[in-house]
Amino acid sequence: MKRLLVLVALLATAFGLGQNHDPAGQAQPPAQDPPCGSIDNSGVSAESTTGFPQTLQQAEDRAGVLDLLLAKIWFYYLDQGFEGKDWEKVSAQYKAQALQARSERAYYDALRGLVGELDGVFLSATQLEAQSRLSQARSGQGGIGTLISSSGSREGLTVRWVLPGSPAARAGIKARDRILAVNGRNCPSTDRIRGPEGTTITLSIKSPGQPPRDVVVQRAQVNYPPTIIEAKRLEADPAVGYLWVSELGGEQIPAAVEKALTELTAGTPLKGLILDLRGTGGSGMRTMRYLLGHFISGVKYGFEGPEFYERRNIPARKPDLSQLPLVVLVDRGTTGSANMSAAVLQMRPNTTLIGEKTGGGNRYYQGHELPDGSVFFIAQGRFVLPGEKPMEEEQLTPGVLLQQDWLEFTEADDPYIKAALERLK
Repeated sequence: MKRLLVLVALLATAFGLGQNHDPAGQAQPPAQDPPCGSIDNSGVSAESTTGFPQTLQQAEDRAGVLDLLLAKIWFYYLDQGFEGKDWEKVSAQYKAQALQARSERAYYDALRGLVGELDGVFLSATQLEAQSRLSQARSGQGGIGTLISSSGSREGLTVRWVLPGSPAARAGIKARDRILAVNGRNCPSTDRIRGPEGTTITLSIKSPGQPPRDVVVQRAQVNYPPTIIEAKRLEADPAVGYLWVSELGGEQIPAAVEKALTELTAGTPLKGLILDLRGTGGSGMRTMRYLLGHFISGVKYGFEGPEFYERRNIPARKPDLSQLPLVVLVDRGTTGSANMSAAVLQMRPNTTLIGEKTGGGNRYYQGHELPDGSVFFIAQGRFVLPGEKPMEEEQLTPGVLLQQDWLEFTEADDPYIKAALERLK
């Protein structure tokens, strides 16, 4: 009866009360800076502390947004046991809190509290937050030219890549550095690093094997390339190739990977390849399929949930590296579609996973838009490996488990790469 009532509520979607935000879905929710204490959001959020925006002026509008959110969670959420919680009681508690709210901020605090009760539901951003960030981007906001990747439980933010000629490069910041503090505050975030063009910030930087140091960087307008990929033959053994992809998402990445692998395999044949997925996340299903297609093809993977079923073929891609010995490097920052890619490749012959236990990710998230313009994501399916084998555990345990923190080493001394070279001898 409950699911029938929820289905009736969801029919309102067809009449303009809400719509799917991203029909293609994704492998993980939008990336968020890790919480650590109180983060200053001044200048980021445009939410009002008094009153409501036009889309939420009427009490029935606020109730409608909340009812649709609850209906979609009831109907679509992967865990129909709601993680052992009395979901009717929990939702009633937060619904009462939201409907008693006297300001936009209090209302959205209640919604965030509600979705925060479940591990697989995320409120991405309210409409006003998105508008505020877009306004910032158009009003002379600058950056420093770094790619920050997931650090897992490590302290600070990890610099995975630095744009040549950028403010960060001129200040001597390099890949593998960690940003421990911004302007003396020990909870760095990407929002704190960005700011008006021409202004300066002081970053506390820790490089591998060195004590922390302060670096002053002047913000500037930064134009990033559409894809960030590193492909090369290793100096320690030129017969071994190395490929790092910054994230498994973005429409241009499959073509860029194909080009990089074609150039890498030209000339003297490789005896093996290292695929570096450390700190790599992403949510691109298409990117994942096409990356896997260079190494394994003719098999299917998919997702299953209470109201979700899908199977996808892995297409053969050139260059064909299906017979090439492969080492996949993973760590606690390997999440989302990168984690699922590693799980598929682990089933491939002549493949070894080396590194730490991964950060996890075995779920399919569908985006949904609410009538007020807010967007939230629901975990609706669990990953199914080739051979119809459900991926029960989110985290992967590598065949060669390493305990060292690779960010404490330079590339030449990286224990993960050394272990991979030993494996590919």
